[in-house]
Amino acid sequence: MDKTILFVDDEKAILNSIRREFFDSPYRVYFATSGIEALSIISENKIDLIITDMRMPKMDGYELLNKVKELSPTTIRLILSGYTDEKIIFKSIYNNLAKLFITKPWEKDDFRKAIDDVFKTEDLLSNNISLVQIKEIGKLPTIPSLLKKINEFIERDDLDINDIIKLIESDITISSQVLKIVNSAFYGRKTASIKMAVLSLGLVNVKTIIASAEVFAFGKDFLNKQELWDHSNLTNKILIELYSCLLNKKIPEYYSTAGLLHDIGKVVFFKIYNDEYDEIYRLVDKEPLIDITRLEKEKFNISHEELGGYLLQWWDIPYAIVEATLYHHNPMLSTDANRELVSMLHLADYYSWQVMKSKYRPKLHKEVFEYYKISEEECESIIAEFIDKEDKNE
Repeated sequence: MDKTILFVDDEKAILNSIRREFFDSPYRVYFATSGIEALSIISENKIDLIITDMRMPKMDGYELLNKVKELSPTTIRLILSGYTDEKIIFKSIYNNLAKLFITKPWEKDDFRKAIDDVFKTEDLLSNNISLVQIKEIGKLPTIPSLLKKINEFIERDDLDINDIIKLIESDITISSQVLKIVNSAFYGRKTASIKMAVLSLGLVNVKTIIASAEVFAFGKDFLNKQELWDHSNLTNKILIELYSCLLNKKIPEYYSTAGLLHDIGKVVFFKIYNDEYDEIYRLVDKEPLIDITRLEKEKFNISHEELGGYLLQWWDIPYAIVEATLYHHNPMLSTDANRELVSMLHLADYYSWQVMKSKYRPKLHKEVFEYYKISEEECESIIAEFIDKEDKNE
């Protein structure tokens, strides 16, 4: 069956323009001029994707997305709106009500490509039979009850941050893990207070730390656990440094912990298939330039990127981090909206393994340097200065 898209905007001229642009598309399209009309269409049809404006009378886009998530959770949610709606758009992305934000006015080709890319990623995450089998036999770590409750609190209109703080404090294992990470040199915070940790890091980052701690904790230990944990932490440090020194900007708050989760698929592989996955790592030790993704595909029919992306999507981690996990070895396959994050994570992952003097060497996609008009030498200089600074702080 064709993919179905519902466009929602109270301006008929906008909908007419979209109707013309998607006249020859492979998608079945529906149109609504209000949130109420959109919900009626969703109740009577299977809608794969909804794209809504945010500023609409009676029911705005935020309220509509909330209702769609509740009534039709499998429907992909995107925003098409103007820059004047920045605060509510940020809130929607932060609370995972929408995967992407497309600006008005839009470029025709970019608009269509963004939708194509989202469907491509969703199909990759949902249609892999191996992932379905792993989930059905109960070997994937289930979403922690604490994380589930935090997601529910975040989506409430009467959100009280103190309720979330009490939730985290009630779990001694998780709260100690949060404080351990917050007090590391990585964040540079010194506090014994969960409240201070939440307020300084933000809820999305605390959710990421909880998710990371849960995956590393579930099941039995494995030989490479410490190496992967150290690599994840170092990758995150380098990611933040590259944003600051290479792109001359601060990494957006809501995915400043993407590095902690990018290799989570490897951890799950070790937990589920310890001996079989250890064989792959032994091959990598012998042949450092070997493509680990190819070995995973041959052995399990899925890669650690796909497994990690699937798990994070299932856990309702923000889509940008899901996509960064899914494409960190192939950054140019990511959507335009998240390519910056994925590209910087790709570089951070590569240089992290180099700094750790690991035998494993992932492929470096030099198209990233061309795309952002930066040189490999400039990047290596930044990494060298960063490591020198880290050594002095130890």
